Amino acid sequence: LKEIADLIQLEQDTRAQCGDLQVRADEKVALIDAKIAELERMRGELVRLSGACASDRPLSDCPLMNCLSGAC
Repeated sequence: LKEIADLIQLEQDTRAQCGDLQVRADEKVALIDAKIAELERMRGELVRLSGACASDRPLSDCPLMNCLSGAC
């Protein structure tokens, strides 16, 4: 919502043109794309680590817990 408010605020600038809004919107899209890429990377890693877990292992030998604890 803050991002939308930032775009709408451009309307207060009497010198602003549609192209200015387009540039800012494109910048917001790039930021969103970067966040999505990071979330997809995190998801992939979590899926990989979760798949390495075996239900009969103790937590001390669990790859997911080791990674969450900072040992990966």
